Amino acid sequence: MFPFRKIFENFKPYQSARGTMQMKNAMFLDANENPFDHQGKNRYPDPMHSELCDYIANIKTSQFSVEITEKNIVLGNGSDELIDLLIRLFVEPKEEAIAYFSPTFTMYKAYANINNVKIIDIPMRETDNDFEIDCERLFEEKIKLLFLCTPNNPTGNNIPEKKLIEIFEFYKNSNTLIVVDEAYIDYCSEKSVIKYQKKYKNIIVLHTFSKMWGLAGCRVGCMIADSEIVFQLSAIKPVYNVSILNAQAVKNQIDIKEKIYQQRNEIISQRFFLHSELEKNKDLMKIEKIFSSQANFLLIKFKENPEKIYEKFVQNNLIVRNFHSYKYLTNCIRITVGTNEENKKVIEILKNI
Repeated sequence: MFPFRKIFENFKPYQSARGTMQMKNAMFLDANENPFDHQGKNRYPDPMHSELCDYIANIKTSQFSVEITEKNIVLGNGSDELIDLLIRLFVEPKEEAIAYFSPTFTMYKAYANINNVKIIDIPMRETDNDFEIDCERLFEEKIKLLFLCTPNNPTGNNIPEKKLIEIFEFYKNSNTLIVVDEAYIDYCSEKSVIKYQKKYKNIIVLHTFSKMWGLAGCRVGCMIADSEIVFQLSAIKPVYNVSILNAQAVKNQIDIKEKIYQQRNEIISQRFFLHSELEKNKDLMKIEKIFSSQANFLLIKFKENPEKIYEKFVQNNLIVRNFHSYKYLTNCIRITVGTNEENKKVIEILKNI
């Protein structure tokens, strides 16, 4: 059904013995592990983390009012690994292309280069306080894998639902797979596109536990897709790519979801506070524009000297992201929304530039 690369047509994945068996109270003498118990860490994890995937399916079903099961989910060592695996699974090196709208998450380009596939870079239009995608240019290109980051990193804008549906309809009966990267969806007023996956089977959604869920140090991302895509990607991923410790950390965070949602709400409130304070002091801070954001950061374009402004932050022991040298982002600095104390420090530094 799906246009996987030819090399995977007869691909036989490595399989661990216990990954293919469902046995209770078994004695494990198959994987050369230390037989003495160390709180379960002496054993390799379930390759698919089926129990955790079921846990994640339940929270996603509740959070976004959709219906998914653990068969629609595969975990990665961060979303980065899943991006790499998707390119490897679908796109023929040297022959086929991925596409994305720029500026966007740099790892799409990085993994395309690593996998030696073609890249179609479509620039977004910069408006007064936003970035807009150009569907007409997109529809002119021959694409195997299309990456849509919404809300987009590093610009903060989301792709309007109307435009997403236009793209989904255009590629509905094609060999193009659409990867919707929703790393920042938890901070966004729009709903996840997971709800469209039953109608459009070629939609693949990426989520992460690094942002709202507060587990950037654990490196766990998840892909939500048709079960056939999940099966094929599972066949080429590293067998034990997510550790027992990191899987347990995800489960623990889901168990305290109400606390996580409260933190999410506070971050959104602080985003409005930071945006408002910067807007009030634009002239004093030499700000040209503050781009609208549906994520947990603000992209700011300064009138001049972004390098000097960046150095001022560093001198005050505060690290932000300087995008001045990036294509389409001249004079831009991205600032993550922090605590109220941290955000006030940002304002203080900019007032004294």
